[in-house]
Amino acid sequence: YQSLFFLVQTYYAWAHLYAPGEFNRTDYLNQSIEKATEYVWEVGTDSFVAYNIYYYDGLAHLELGKEQDGFDRLDFIVNPETGIANIFKWNEEQGTVMPEFAVREMKSLVEQTYAALGEFYNRQGQYDRTLEFATQLDEFYSTWQKIGVEPGDWGDQFQLELGMARFRTGDGTGKKLL
Repeated sequence: YQSLFFLVQTYYAWAHLYAPGEFNRTDYLNQSIEKATEYVWEVGTDSFVAYNIYYYDGLAHLELGKEQDGFDRLDFIVNPETGIANIFKWNEEQGTVMPEFAVREMKSLVEQTYAALGEFYNRQGQYDRTLEFATQLDEFYSTWQKIGVEPGDWGDQFQLELGMARFRTGDGTGKKLL
């Protein structure tokens, strides 16, 4: 099943070899979505690989103008009920410690997801939505504090999107982030 994940990534990457609107770009984005759907049907959604697949699936949907589907996929990753935080809850319940590399990978995926959502809403001029994500990200990280992830410890791409949103809404702190 790992090969399906690589196909999702590969088709998504190949799509970007072509300009927006070109047939091949659209075709590869659709193939990426198709392989993501196949993975979810075959394997399910309760693995770290599935969250990565949902990331690319969400981006492909957004690029094809299927905004609600794209948002739903990205939200699945960070949603407190369905999201990646459940992996931490499960580890806590089992009394196991998550390896540091796994925490880094999950943190990176969460940051990429919020950055993608922030970029999407900034392009739409919905800066308030991006500002909401900063609060959500801090709440998300507050559950991770015991493993060394601090609120406000956002990735560079999300800080850029947050800075843009703050700047566009007249918040003077936006310039510091940019």
